[in-house]
Amino acid sequence: MAISVGADLRIAGQYRQALQVDRRNQERHQARYGPDHPSTVFMLSNLAVNMRMTGDFEQAYQLDEQVLDKRREMFGDSHALTLLSVSNLARDLYGLGHYREALDLQSDFWAAYRERLGSRHSEVLLAARTIVIARRKCGEYADALALAEQNYHDYHARVGADHEHTLAAVMSYANALRATGRLTEARDLAVTGGASAAATR
Repeated sequence: MAISVGADLRIAGQYRQALQVDRRNQERHQARYGPDHPSTVFMLSNLAVNMRMTGDFEQAYQLDEQVLDKRREMFGDSHALTLLSVSNLARDLYGLGHYREALDLQSDFWAAYRERLGSRHSEVLLAARTIVIARRKCGEYADALALAEQNYHDYHARVGADHEHTLAAVMSYANALRATGRLTEARDLAVTGGASAAATR
């Protein structure tokens, strides 16, 4: 029940309240099952999500690093939960401004992530957007643009034009266009919300 409360608070965007609930959950799980039980590690991962969403990327990174180490020991490198932990750690690095480290970490596991979960899985699409931004921040504009365009079309196909994640992908795509000097296309994309781009597919 308490686990559901924390998740509901996150969905509602009430991350600080969710953090308080999940911290208590994690403490209870650790006391009952020990620090290395999968349920305890899951609670630790939830704590990291809340830290990241409240802007505490340093603390989120420290927690996600622990989660990744434990899941590697439990499940190996190719398990879906391990790959999710890699993606979360990359997001923390991005939030800390360590774009090259985020890109290198995510890229090392990118192919396995897509193969394991599918190219249009929600977590894979979110990871792709992180890679797009990191590539752009690292000056890899052509590669960022190619993936940004694909990411936008994948989101459009999966959740539709008006979903918040599709709209975020539109802005990422527009930023990638602008970085390559295609300013008119970037402006048009931002204004139309990507409707014209989607119509070409």
